Amino acid sequence: MKKTTYYLSCLLVAFSLTSTSFAQVDKKMELDFLEYNRLIIEKNFEQALNYAHPKMFELIPRAQMKAMLESVFASADIEYKIGMPIITEASPPRKIDDVHYVRFKTKSVLEMKMKEKGQETLKISEMRQAFEAAFGEGNVHYRDDTGFFVIQSTKTAIGSVPQGANEWKFVVIDHPRMIPFLETILPKELLVEK
Repeated sequence: MKKTTYYLSCLLVAFSLTSTSFAQVDKKMELDFLEYNRLIIEKNFEQALNYAHPKMFELIPRAQMKAMLESVFASADIEYKIGMPIITEASPPRKIDDVHYVRFKTKSVLEMKMKEKGQETLKISEMRQAFEAAFGEGNVHYRDDTGFFVIQSTKTAIGSVPQGANEWKFVVIDHPRMIPFLETILPKELLVEK
């Protein structure tokens, strides 16, 4: 009886340590993801790309990805304000080939405004339709007082950290059309919505 109690106690302690470890991994993942987004908001793209999944650079070279980010945020036509995302749900960590993965959903607010003066009502209506097609009806509001479109954005992301590493890397799935490309760098089972 004492032996059984001892073994059960050992299993309980081992389970507790594993659960604590996963909780810390989840918290570290969240902190790294927020840091990644802070760097993007501050337009520090060189540092932000350190948090991108390294295999992404096999699809798009790092210099090209940085140039794309810079061109979007330096647009002469559009002013952006990006809010810090909130992680709304996350899957339990999964270990595949010595890499821990977490699939999670985020919500954030994006504000966009056309810089040109005298926006016509028709143009605003067309932009609202385009934004609603991309972000969903009810997630796009236009503020007459500021001229900004306020967009509620929900996205899926995948965080990964190799066994023994400390810094999480991320892929944000901006559009379902990205999935065939992402299947070349991530396990397919992570890309399927459950």
